[in-house]
Amino acid sequence: MWLIQLVQNEIIKSFLKIKTIVFIIFLLVAIIGAGIFFKMFSSQPADWKADLRTQITSDETNIEYAKSDASGMADTTYGDAAIEAYNEQIALNQYAIDHNIPINVTTSWNFVENIEFLVNLVFIFMIIAAAESVASEYSTGNIRYLAIKPRSRWKILTGKFVSLAAFSAFFLLVTFLLTVIMGFLFYGGTGSAGISLSMQNGQVIEVSIVKTVLLEYLCQFIKLIVIISMAMMISVLLKSSALSIILSCVLIFGGYIVTTILSTIAQLTDAAKFNWLKYTIFPNLNLAQYLPNGTPAIDGMTLGFSVIMLVLYFTIFTGVSYTVFSKRDIY
Repeated sequence: MWLIQLVQNEIIKSFLKIKTIVFIIFLLVAIIGAGIFFKMFSSQPADWKADLRTQITSDETNIEYAKSDASGMADTTYGDAAIEAYNEQIALNQYAIDHNIPINVTTSWNFVENIEFLVNLVFIFMIIAAAESVASEYSTGNIRYLAIKPRSRWKILTGKFVSLAAFSAFFLLVTFLLTVIMGFLFYGGTGSAGISLSMQNGQVIEVSIVKTVLLEYLCQFIKLIVIISMAMMISVLLKSSALSIILSCVLIFGGYIVTTILSTIAQLTDAAKFNWLKYTIFPNLNLAQYLPNGTPAIDGMTLGFSVIMLVLYFTIFTGVSYTVFSKRDIY
């Protein structure tokens, strides 16, 4: 089948590149280094139940302070929120003690969840790979060789996109497996059941860390696919690899930063004035915000809304890519 052949060729070509080999080594070193650092500087309580009881006593004291402080204030919103947070933490800690769930002890699966930030390395690498996927063919002149072959241009672009998606899945899987291995090497089978606690509608519920981590990685993959489509569109529009990489990084990371700043301002001021933010791509990229313990970036956002927005942006990015690539003169 033409797609399998194209994807196979792209993957082989990518794996033979020096930068890919260097990245794999760097990713391995980063995971091992982060694991060693985490193990060295994270402390474990000698008696986790006694530690939780101490926290409960402290939170109860803080509630009394919050009540006394709020009694002389006209606006008690902040005090009420603080009291609610303390009460929720007390409920979680007491549930953990009663059901023998060491939520304050670092376990193998806690480690896997905490070290997930290393996925950002995969994002950086894949953004660069997507940004130069088509532009590099123009820069090197290989685009003429590809066009000579009896394949439609849309097939060439499809092969590149599918290979990038497969590459993304491979690196995410490698990151996950390596962190799981490191977690069990450092922490053994302690907490292998992987249970955490969460509050939903005023009730304490048990949450599987394993399920949560797998869902988070799935959300990361979906996010990566959309970002790749955006970077690939830029690569199609520009014939310079360097310019494509720079512009992709600036737009993607700059967009994240600007959106985060505006979201913070919206929470501190009048959120209604920034309601338009939820229609931009960046607040919707992180589908993990809808998992237990997650909070939507902007009030009013739902999982269904974010999925619709991502499908819309993905359609726009791929539509522009295929339209321009099919009609552009390559000579």
